Amino acid sequence: RGLPLPLPYPYLEGLDLVRHADRTGESYGSIYLLGQTRKPEGFAGYFLVASLFKVPLASLIAFGAALGVYFFRQRGGGFWDRELYLLGPGLFFAIYFNFLFAAQIGIRLFLVAFPFVIVFTSSLFRDWASFSPRSRLLTGLGALYLAVSVGSYFPHYIPYFNELVGNRLYAYRILSDSNIDYGQAEAYLAEYLAAHPQALVEPRDPTAGTIVISVDRLTGVREAPAWYARLRDTFEPTDHVAHAYLVYQVRPEDLAALSP
Repeated sequence: RGLPLPLPYPYLEGLDLVRHADRTGESYGSIYLLGQTRKPEGFAGYFLVASLFKVPLASLIAFGAALGVYFFRQRGGGFWDRELYLLGPGLFFAIYFNFLFAAQIGIRLFLVAFPFVIVFTSSLFRDWASFSPRSRLLTGLGALYLAVSVGSYFPHYIPYFNELVGNRLYAYRILSDSNIDYGQAEAYLAEYLAAHPQALVEPRDPTAGTIVISVDRLTGVREAPAWYARLRDTFEPTDHVAHAYLVYQVRPEDLAALSP
């Protein structure tokens, strides 16, 4: 306490506040993964699961190929000299965020590990001049696949999921929070309501009609009425608004199944 440090007090206080928020969960809602919610403790391996679904498959395949080429083609002998500074920090962040970090509220917090992985993956293409026509064709197809996959979400890139998610309406079954909604969809919600004036946004009580609910409330990341969980478990969404809001069509005869 009495040790003077050459740093501004607000900087040190900020670190303490972040650590406090991480331990208590006071600054964020419940943590959600694969249909389960927890707070304040999170899920072991949360960011590995998030990466499996949020990182383009072409990138995952390229990373796996780079590891294979490096370690199985007798290129791993110089690991301590050439690659430790890349994979070492990447491995550190993978362990820390997946097993020691409590604020598992979106893959955005794990992005600090990505530059090391991307630079390592780029080593796969360092001998491009010697690539066979087949290898160049496969690389081009992979790049095209990556562009089409990501571009298919235009202009909603925050809620991007790769093709392992299957039907995009069901992405909420895997992840929620800032993986899908970071407050970017409000303008699109306003446009949807202007075109569908009969729609009801997050009604507190079981209601028939066109119901629009944010993914965060539907999954329990944020406080929500108990009947939202019944709606999520009993019915299928019919549409979405910028992927951050899901639309349900509830008939009057369905209300009995939605009682809190």
